[in-house]
Amino acid sequence: MTINVANKLASILLPMMSMTRRVMVMIPEAESDGNDQEEKAKKDERMVENIIKAAQIHLVVAALLMTVTFTAGFTLLGGFESNTNSPNKGMAILLRRAAFCAFVISESSPLLAPL
Repeated sequence: MTINVANKLASILLPMMSMTRRVMVMIPEAESDGNDQEEKAKKDERMVENIIKAAQIHLVVAALLMTVTFTAGFTLLGGFESNTNSPNKGMAILLRRAAFCAFVISESSPLLAPL
């Protein structure tokens, strides 16, 4: 039962781990010498450990991507109006340009999509 669960889990998760597949260690098939159950249990345990390591790597990469997206959303193109006498002080310089509006929408949509 545990072998089938581990194999199904691996068949689902391994194709998604293109970058982390290099980290995973392939386990060679052991010859049958009477300790098949112990060897299979060890093999399953190693496979689960490898999947957990890959999941941890994916979490780090996801956190970095989210950080970059979050930063890009708050770092506006063109900067801000800094003239102290301007009525638009603190507003984005490119606020009235169509390309800038498209940028803001395209940057905020991935940030709001999980909500």
